[in-house]
Amino acid sequence: MRKTRSHVSQGAVFGMTARHVGCVAEQRWRIGIAITLAAIAWIGSIASARAAEKQAPTLAVEAIDTEGTFKSRNERCGASFTTADIGEYHVLSITRDGRTVQSINGATGFAWLKNNKLVYTSTAIYGEGGVFVFDCQSAKRTALASKLEGDAFKLIGVTDDTPPVVYFFFSTDISAPHGDWHRMRVKLDGAGLSEDN
Repeated sequence: MRKTRSHVSQGAVFGMTARHVGCVAEQRWRIGIAITLAAIAWIGSIASARAAEKQAPTLAVEAIDTEGTFKSRNERCGASFTTADIGEYHVLSITRDGRTVQSINGATGFAWLKNNKLVYTSTAIYGEGGVFVFDCQSAKRTALASKLEGDAFKLIGVTDDTPPVVYFFFSTDISAPHGDWHRMRVKLDGAGLSEDN
């Protein structure tokens, strides 16, 4: 009996290969994101433990890093903390009079103050990293630590001093051993940026 050879078109072979490569690339991307998020969480826990060894500042407001929607004291503005469907990083959406005025990818924490100002931090991995204050009254945003260049910022809380003092963690390189985290402080007016030793 004569054997017949099966014929498969090059297009079919290449199509399967493309789908396979795409699937592998997506899996690797998701694994990379998962590893990065796990590293940030692990390093953050180490930073928290180290900070606990120091004398903790007296905070009037502690940072929020849980999902939900939180209103300003005058209820004119709101801050919604959610998790992105792709990438699983946190997104902070700021609304004013019912309209979204800012959306921050890679947000790491935030806190509403009594004067209807919102302090928040973000990581440079997913967007613009830094420490910022949003004024609900004017809808303007101000950077408080523009002199710092690093991978990640993590808000701790804000004191009730005059002016208030913002405490946060800062890392120049989260891939370094223990994340190279430092506890920092800066006044709400942008003055006095320094490491909190």
